[in-house]
Amino acid sequence: MISVIIVTYNSNEYIYKCLDSIYKNLSENINFEVIIVDNGSSVKLELNNYVNLKAIINNKKFGYSKALNQGVASSE
Repeated sequence: MISVIIVTYNSNEYIYKCLDSIYKNLSENINFEVIIVDNGSSVKLELNNYVNLKAIINNKKFGYSKALNQGVASSE
């Protein structure tokens, strides 16, 4: 399985473009998951349109390394 882990902070416009690209370009034969770690953004992400996606929503900004480690810990 391929795990794509994305850490974000107040970058919703870019995250949606990134997700659309991932889902458009990955073959249906590839077993994958996408994990978004929102690091305390002020705007809520709308992620209901994506399959195989996990979202971790932090209430505050922990920094890139800690957020990335949260994503890694939740991957399969």
